[in-house]
Amino acid sequence: MMQGSWNVKASTKLVAQLGRQRQWQQAVQVLEDACRVRVDVDHILLSTAVTACGLPAAWESILALLQQTEDALRLTTSLCNSGMDSLVKAGCWRWAMHLFQQMNHADVRKSVISYSSAIKAVAAGQQWSAASALLQDLRDSSLRCDTILCGSVMTACARAGCWEVALGLHEDMSTLSVPTDALVLDALIRSCEPGGKWAVAMRLLESLPDLGILPDLRLYNTVLGVCSAAGQWQRGAELLERACAAELEPDAFSFSVCVTACERATRWEGALASLREMRRVRVEPNEVTFNAAIRACEAFPEKAMGLLAEMGAASVSKSIITVNAALHALSVEGEGERWAQALSLLAEVEKRGLRLDSITLAAALGALECRWELALALLAQCLERSWMPHGLHVGSVLKAMSEESCWERSLDLLRDFYQFWARASQEKSRSMPDPDYKTRHEFTGSGLEPRELEALLPTLPLLFEGEGEGLVAVAKPAGISSEKALEVMAASLSKPLFSVSRLDLPTSGVLPAALGAEQSPEARWYLAQFAAHSLVEKTYLCLCQTNAVGAEGSVELPLKVVATSRSSSRAVPSPEGKRARTDFAVLAVFADATSQLSLLEARPRTGRLHQIRAHLASQGAPLVGDHLYGAQRVSWCSRLFLHCQRLKLYGPSREVHLEAPLPPELREALLGLRLLQGRFPS
Repeated sequence: MMQGSWNVKASTKLVAQLGRQRQWQQAVQVLEDACRVRVDVDHILLSTAVTACGLPAAWESILALLQQTEDALRLTTSLCNSGMDSLVKAGCWRWAMHLFQQMNHADVRKSVISYSSAIKAVAAGQQWSAASALLQDLRDSSLRCDTILCGSVMTACARAGCWEVALGLHEDMSTLSVPTDALVLDALIRSCEPGGKWAVAMRLLESLPDLGILPDLRLYNTVLGVCSAAGQWQRGAELLERACAAELEPDAFSFSVCVTACERATRWEGALASLREMRRVRVEPNEVTFNAAIRACEAFPEKAMGLLAEMGAASVSKSIITVNAALHALSVEGEGERWAQALSLLAEVEKRGLRLDSITLAAALGALECRWELALALLAQCLERSWMPHGLHVGSVLKAMSEESCWERSLDLLRDFYQFWARASQEKSRSMPDPDYKTRHEFTGSGLEPRELEALLPTLPLLFEGEGEGLVAVAKPAGISSEKALEVMAASLSKPLFSVSRLDLPTSGVLPAALGAEQSPEARWYLAQFAAHSLVEKTYLCLCQTNAVGAEGSVELPLKVVATSRSSSRAVPSPEGKRARTDFAVLAVFADATSQLSLLEARPRTGRLHQIRAHLASQGAPLVGDHLYGAQRVSWCSRLFLHCQRLKLYGPSREVHLEAPLPPELREALLGLRLLQGRFPS
């Protein structure tokens, strides 16, 4: 590998070159060869080798090199700094912090770069308190920051969303008379995005004159991105106006971010207005802009298809993302005659050689729901090409069949696909997995600490474990997420579990999961049932703050999900929403000191977010404890009174009935009330 004679300078140059080419194994080999031929290895060569190893697969080599240094040479500040940076890049932030702490024991002087590397490490691990403590240590030291180093730390904070630490550092820069430039401010603004701190980003933009920084389109675009991520679509138009007032010309990226903000907030009018403004100022929309606008118009197929036609007229190329967005619009419930356009789009995918993916298939099946025979033919085409459909895809066809009263045929079809899936698990077939879906729905229990498992396991009674049926079910208490509950059960059973249904955090009751990984036949079998809705029967107990709902009834209102914050949403009745139906019957009427309450048995016939809660609240009957939907606060019940009591579904060989008793806190709440009519739940 080495040309000519071996010496430390030539070795260092070669290692640096290999590092730039991301060939870390060869870089380590050069170092080993240099040692073998007795080249006098110095700190510069070692530091260069450590830097070359800044990749996830190389962290053990980094530690070995540092150990070699500790044994043969004295650790230096620059070597430790290189080691920390490489360990952070390799995804080993804990080892990076361990090295930072070792600098004290090895009597190695820390520099500003050392603190910068350490803050990057804890920011990567989202250890905000540790980042603040390091920043305070840096303040207390005699070290002086400069703009470049502060910018480096700001960038690390931006990647991790550590806006509090970034703001603290910015205040220090002002105190220490370290100038803030546009790059530092850009990183500071970007740190506000993960936490949805759009108001902070806006204030930072307003501080440009005080900081002596000239208005810059990049800074405006960064603030636009923060506002877009937070769903603040109104701020987009405002920022564009301010940019124009500052004699800046918004570009395609600026408008694309505005349209994306409208898409996230489902504000199709704003998306179309941004497109009109682009044309007015003669900025050509690109594929990203059109894709976001089509997604924003998802509830209005005519508008979405009109935008698709505009793309063609403007000679803007369509990707599979464009096709997926248009197919989603065509799958809007109630738009029964859109199936021909969906087939036309699929034909275009074939003609242009675009790669059909899991999202395309799901959207196309949704658009073909009113023609289940065509949807079934599409699944058959997938099988002919050795593409194994996901459980969600089959569930979409089952749903269409059941709505046309083909209930028994849908169950037979599911059994046929179960055989396909069972054979596919033994053979090699190309499935259409969604990696993100797997990440969110497959649980192994490997991430749990033993103490956490020991504390949570007693709170999760096992209701059912059937190896033959490939199913497990637990009684989830309120206050524990479905994801955490399944993580605990996977660890307890030492088996992977796949989530096929979930309960909201404040809801208790039956929580089922498939025994097996994402591509197991059991996971696909149950996922298809829950996607179809018709083959699964759920029964909830809920207590409403009214007695005026009638003995029994049904609420059938479309529901639309709207964001209430960056991390939470609620459902509202809307013509733009998805079809939803909840049946209910009154079991008993109770009274507290001020009002009467109805205990209901509710059966959701569809599976929308907060469906029971939103439907009953829309009838003036919010659930006790449901402050998100307007319930009055009561002292005798500290949680949402909603409990999934029973679940009926089909296993591969038999019908399965699951039941979770009413939790003690809900039973005690009822016992504290006066029973006026009906019966106390068993």
